[in-house]
Amino acid sequence: MRIVLFTVVIALLAGAARADLANDISACRAETDTLKRLVCYDAITVKTAPVDPAPKQTAGQSPVTASKIELRYQPKDTDNWVFNSRVEAYPSFVNNSDKTVVAIGLKLTIKDAFGENVVNARGTLDMIIPPGETVESPSYYSWDDNPFSGDDPFDDLVGPVKTGVAKASIVVTDVVYDDGTIESYQ
Repeated sequence: MRIVLFTVVIALLAGAARADLANDISACRAETDTLKRLVCYDAITVKTAPVDPAPKQTAGQSPVTASKIELRYQPKDTDNWVFNSRVEAYPSFVNNSDKTVVAIGLKLTIKDAFGENVVNARGTLDMIIPPGETVESPSYYSWDDNPFSGDDPFDDLVGPVKTGVAKASIVVTDVVYDDGTIESYQ
């Protein structure tokens, strides 16, 4: 019982109102009557930190949107450590909210000239986007050519990207702000 009580006291002392809490505990310890001491401990109120909010479902469009998605074909270049050809996607985002964004969740779709989905992927990006600004992602997506397979995403992407007919789109599904707020747009 003492170990549990000690653990509870230590946990309680970690809160914001340490001085008041310590005074209340000291007063309870000074109580000689066992029943009154127990009632005293039960009467102590502890202020707790707010629990992190669950993602807030928000109707409508995200205030963070993809402003540009540049698709590039990168040929094999062993001098620059590119050992297989690849297709790369470089997204940029604009923040139309009044808060700083620190991470986003997204759905990326790339279609060929016939409108067929070649890539349908979900992902997350950790990036800082100040309010009202447009920022290119520090990360990019890539699909490497697997020379031992004729049925990988690269094989379906390389033609449309090289000819310039591939169409990429990104839907922002989640936004995390620097104040800890998380909003979901599904």
